[in-house]
Amino acid sequence: MTGVQLWSGQDFSFQQAYQINAIPRFIIIDPEGKIVDANAPRPSEPRLKDLFTSLGI
Repeated sequence: MTGVQLWSGQDFSFQQAYQINAIPRFIIIDPEGKIVDANAPRPSEPRLKDLFTSLGI
């Protein structure tokens, strides 16, 4: 799997701030740190390309 992979260990503040309630969880975050999609499709799913297209990415 490519991309940035994050693990916060026992610090639950990251999970609370980014609404993570299950793993694996795929989140799209913009450069300002705002959540674009808190429940993004898996990288292998074709609909991820559609999401990126709709966001102009």
